[in-house]
Amino acid sequence: TVEGLVEMADKANNKPADEKNKKPTLDPVAYEALILAHKEAKPDPASFFRLDAKAPSVKALSQIRGKYNLPSSEVFIDRLLANPSPSVRAKAVTLLGGSLFGTTAAHRAKVKALIAKETDDAVIGTIISTFANDGAKEPEIGAFLVKCLSSENPAVRRAVVVFSTSSWNFKTPGLSEKIAELILTEKDAKVRNDFLERAGSLGKDVIF
Repeated sequence: TVEGLVEMADKANNKPADEKNKKPTLDPVAYEALILAHKEAKPDPASFFRLDAKAPSVKALSQIRGKYNLPSSEVFIDRLLANPSPSVRAKAVTLLGGSLFGTTAAHRAKVKALIAKETDDAVIGTIISTFANDGAKEPEIGAFLVKCLSSENPAVRRAVVVFSTSSWNFKTPGLSEKIAELILTEKDAKVRNDFLERAGSLGKDVIF
């Protein structure tokens, strides 16, 4: 339950607040347990595989964020990325996401290792939404985006179009060309609409 997860956090070995941190910092063990609880949260393909906001773990994490500073996930992130639950792996991918300054090389290395073996569409969609802007910077991620445009799942194809069609990917090899090809052949109405609305943001002549 939400209450049970919040109580678990409150009873953890949390670091007290101090002059630098106005809120206490959640114990990493409790943080990992909270992320593991996301295995019950179902991803929604219609909203780019975001985990159900009504799930107890998602609601509890929202409450806990208001009470505690969250610690680094580095000590347990590899375990989460290898977890058998797709929902846990998807949540772990979001923890690798960047800030206004982008993602880190270390986190991009972790996600490149993951895309080499990941088969679950919810995790794949979350990788796309989290790392789409790194397509030009990292050849493996760029190739992954292009490959996902051929996914049988329209929600995966739509995620690529929505999250990768920006100037960040102007130089991603093959992406604009693949999108230009699919504009003419895409059968799913939502994906086709996103192609038409967003593809021009890449600024490539092949699309125009």
